[in-house]
Amino acid sequence: MQERYQGDHEQEPNYRTALENIISRPLVPELIDSYAENALNDLIALVEDCVRRHKSEVPRQYSSGRAAEEAAFEYYGLSRLEAILDNIADQAELIRQLDAVIDRGKVIDQVIIPPDPCEAVINGGGEQFEHPKPTIPKLKTLLFVLSNDFDVDVNDPRQVLLTRGTVNESMMRQTSYAVVELNSPARTIFICDEVKNATYVFDKTALNQNTISTNDLLGLTKTELNQLLKYDASLGRRIIFSNRFIANLTGAIEHPETPEKPVKDGAYSEVDADTAGANLYLYPKMPEDYKTIRSLTKESHVGEETMARMIQELAPLLGPLNKYRPHRGPLALCGSPEQISMLKRTYRFKAINRKSARRVLVGPRYRPSNGHIS
Repeated sequence: MQERYQGDHEQEPNYRTALENIISRPLVPELIDSYAENALNDLIALVEDCVRRHKSEVPRQYSSGRAAEEAAFEYYGLSRLEAILDNIADQAELIRQLDAVIDRGKVIDQVIIPPDPCEAVINGGGEQFEHPKPTIPKLKTLLFVLSNDFDVDVNDPRQVLLTRGTVNESMMRQTSYAVVELNSPARTIFICDEVKNATYVFDKTALNQNTISTNDLLGLTKTELNQLLKYDASLGRRIIFSNRFIANLTGAIEHPETPEKPVKDGAYSEVDADTAGANLYLYPKMPEDYKTIRSLTKESHVGEETMARMIQELAPLLGPLNKYRPHRGPLALCGSPEQISMLKRTYRFKAINRKSARRVLVGPRYRPSNGHIS
């Protein structure tokens, strides 16, 4: 008789903890190429170990390997493992496609965001002042973010127009800026893989209102772009690379009109962003019929502590609540329709009992002849 899962067990192996450790790995732009692939390999190893151990604990014949996997997942409380596998496999495939997406982009015979005069790397005698700068796949990261967080089909040129320019030997920058133009959301993004080159996210609607075209921006230097944003911060944002790059990039695409904080050089730095789950792409997306516990708490007008107590009290019947990536916003604890319904019924029952108890303690209220309620 198969039962075992009744919450997390202390004895090893704890497959739920192992699974959480895999899917909670954040995306680091420097490692995007191996991000999903490594997780997929680790997940496959976990599945194999899970099935092998289940067969030793519950000796039984199964009609197929899939049936054996499903039985093992249920036994160890890994009901959504298949959805996680599918998501990570999809992410790995997307990342593999991004190089081809970039290669298909248009290349123009123009330096995009030409350097300021002080950026020349070679002097008149031909001596190099500075070695080429290290690069990070920021453009690939941007395309990955657009696909995951903004439902942009990066393989569709009608949704994403990607243009790269040229560089010349007299430039300190040896990697061209790329321009990514989007229809929805209406954004124009300038991004360069060299680490110290800032990313610029512009609101196309605001640009059009100011009769500024993408071609107008192509020929501006970084100093001129910075001055433009300083003059009118509603046009967009400048983002410098940091460990908050993905959160700041996502925030800038979502709300490019939000003013940023000035830094000492008069340019603009990153804004504070809610980074909770901003770079956790190995969690599956929330199913359409699920609801976040946060939204349930808000619509039920109960406190977070009250909701947490209810979840704890109902745990044996409720089953595990899992984290998913909502369509918008940070990673969230979510419930299935059945779990949400159970929580709602419990809250209503408790609310009715509280009202009944209040009537007993306070006593019946009556309206005397003078009309005042006592």
